[in-house]
Amino acid sequence: SLAVGLVNGFADDGWVYALIGGAISPVINAPILYVQADGIGDPVARYLDVQKPGSILVLGPPERVSDATAEQARGIAGVAISKE
Repeated sequence: SLAVGLVNGFADDGWVYALIGGAISPVINAPILYVQADGIGDPVARYLDVQKPGSILVLGPPERVSDATAEQARGIAGVAISKE
């Protein structure tokens, strides 16, 4: 099943997490999607709604991609949210 990675590519240090994501993306066959700390934006929302990835990986700390943003993405994709 398709997986995607979320990274805040708009933050000053977002490139660090995007670089890490870029290294693992081809290994796990997961495209990296740019989001804001406080929301996912319409293009990403449309992608998640259409593609329905089975898992969503957050790259970076909660200050860069908030838990609420990750839950929003998972909700649109229909991914079950597990609390580990």
